[in-house]
Amino acid sequence: MKRYGPALLCLLLTACGGSRNRIDPAAAAAGGTGAEHELHLAPAQVEAWGIRSEEVRTTDIAAVITLPGTIELDQSRTALVSPLIGGQVARIGADPGDRVRPGQVLLTLTSPQFARAQADWLEALARFRLSRTEADRARSLFADRAIEERELLRREADAEQQAVALGAAEAVLLACGIDRGGIEALRERYDTLLRTGERSEPVADPMLPILAPRAGRVIDRDAVRGEQVGPERILFTIADLSVLWAELDAYEQHLPFLDPRSEVTITTDLYPGREFPARIIWISDVLDEALRTVTVRVEVANSDRLLRPNLFVSGVIVKREPGADRLAVPENAIVDLHGEKSVFVLIDAHQHEVPAAGSEAAGEQEGEHDHVVYAVRHIEIGESVGDLRIVTTGLEEGERIVTAGAFTLKAELQKGSAGHGHVH
Repeated sequence: MKRYGPALLCLLLTACGGSRNRIDPAAAAAGGTGAEHELHLAPAQVEAWGIRSEEVRTTDIAAVITLPGTIELDQSRTALVSPLIGGQVARIGADPGDRVRPGQVLLTLTSPQFARAQADWLEALARFRLSRTEADRARSLFADRAIEERELLRREADAEQQAVALGAAEAVLLACGIDRGGIEALRERYDTLLRTGERSEPVADPMLPILAPRAGRVIDRDAVRGEQVGPERILFTIADLSVLWAELDAYEQHLPFLDPRSEVTITTDLYPGREFPARIIWISDVLDEALRTVTVRVEVANSDRLLRPNLFVSGVIVKREPGADRLAVPENAIVDLHGEKSVFVLIDAHQHEVPAAGSEAAGEQEGEHDHVVYAVRHIEIGESVGDLRIVTTGLEEGERIVTAGAFTLKAELQKGSAGHGHVH
């Protein structure tokens, strides 16, 4: 136990005035604290000064680290849209900021290459149908012994070859970006032409629609009507912005505290006091040789769309050790009093003696049991864990300490040491 110096002893004996200090001089002279030094405040004054108290609790938090980083698109929820073949931009169907659904037309190209691919597929379809008809007729003739088996086999082999050629032509159409619904529409136009002989519109349409591969929001478009584009060009970027990534930079000394099970929240100066829940999904296995950092990727919910890609953020990672509970108090509850780390403990005023009703002392102290009493308690502290400080000695779990307004009480205590007495 540390001894009080003369200045602190004088403060303890005078701040609350005479009998209200509850200091045992003999204990103080012997180097002990005796009873704790007290401040008495009226409830209205406590409210006016914004003084708040909380129970002392234990925590299993082993470490809290704050890492810088930036918001990035969630690559698993992002699509880059490029044409699979070249063409000229004829129509644009979506603008940046638009929400799109899967299969929605983003842009239409005029592509002679696409028209050629359709024509090749139609020719393959005609040859396949003819070869299948000839194979069916050959089977009928062979049953009547009108042709030899070798002729039957030849026609059946030809039908199989045409089926393969049709499949290859269909694959080319799919590679151009048309879906099977578009191929079926091409087949229907062809059959209508065969049935009616009318050519109200070309069967092979050079207009190639570029479709949205997923639902999301268009966050970028790089296309102008009339320009030539090819497969190397990214025309649209579509992303689901309700979930994003935060790429955080952790230094070597942080490595022992990185755990996929750790709690993570994302904060930004743009929204003070707002926390975005997140979770670690990947920790880089390689240390950056130049920066000496590892990348920690976290997935962060963004349902309100407040976070934007490339925004600077901080990631607060909390690592816990279940079962390793320690007493901890908020940093702002601790004050320095003459070289001692101290807190203000809330004492129930009803625990103090109140003179009997009707006595002269009772008249002088009327209403005193309504006062809120705070006592100075010196403590020993350990390491910081986020905005908490571990307390090694001086407090017990369940005691109530001032967590808001401690510096106001310290100032009032110092006023008392100058002869102002205690507050009513």
